[in-house]
Amino acid sequence: MKQLLTTTLAATLVIGLAGCNSSSKTDSDTHDFTLAALDGSGDVTLSGLKGTVVVLDFWATWCPPCRKGLPFLNEFDEWTQKEGLNVHVYAVNVWERGDDDAINATVEKFWSKNKYSTTVLMGSGSDALTSNYGITGIPTTVIIGLDGSVLETHVGFSPTMVDTLKQAVKKALESNTPDHPDHPDS
Repeated sequence: MKQLLTTTLAATLVIGLAGCNSSSKTDSDTHDFTLAALDGSGDVTLSGLKGTVVVLDFWATWCPPCRKGLPFLNEFDEWTQKEGLNVHVYAVNVWERGDDDAINATVEKFWSKNKYSTTVLMGSGSDALTSNYGITGIPTTVIIGLDGSVLETHVGFSPTMVDTLKQAVKKALESNTPDHPDHPDS
């Protein structure tokens, strides 16, 4: 019993520390995926969102830093909608354990209890998803530009998340704005 407790505490510490690192990196490779929306509204395919800025926040219900960050993600999502920005924000649930029905029930209960409105995509059934995006700790937030390339990746919780995401999204939206409306670049 003592060994099980020690192992559990060590795993919790490693997971918690992984979620506390704050960094930003750029990697132009995106990997297409299709994930079901928790609310039953259908599937979302990343390649179908090309031409919009996409923010993916990878999280799990059992992750304390994720739980701290989700209210900020929800606030950011509400801001993008209020501003009418060409941005899609998704909370991508990963690394939950159990069968699909149990995972969906757990995530749905958690989301409803917290009254979040951001769309949840269910990625817990795909280890390839987190592997493809190089995710080794959560929360991890990935910003994908209008051209479909990864512009920034932020690892860990930060109380400045909303401002950081606002700046990243504004930069991403401006990066593909033509200098003159009659002569678009592409």
